[in-house]
Amino acid sequence: HGGMALMITHPDYMCWNGSETGGEEYPAEYYRAFLKHIRSKYEGRYWNALPSEVAEYYASQMPLKEISH
Repeated sequence: HGGMALMITHPDYMCWNGSETGGEEYPAEYYRAFLKHIRSKYEGRYWNALPSEVAEYYASQMPLKEISH
């Protein structure tokens, strides 16, 4: 419905080598599977943007405010 989903991840919390995960880790395959699911189910209907790209888009949509002295 035109919304936004933000998923914050960090490689320090992913287990990359397939070994047993620690207390705060999860298998990197979970992240891969999520991305594959989104790509297959929603192809062409999402924008996989970096935060800087979202900020640039938003800034381009906002009118410039004049600064009074």
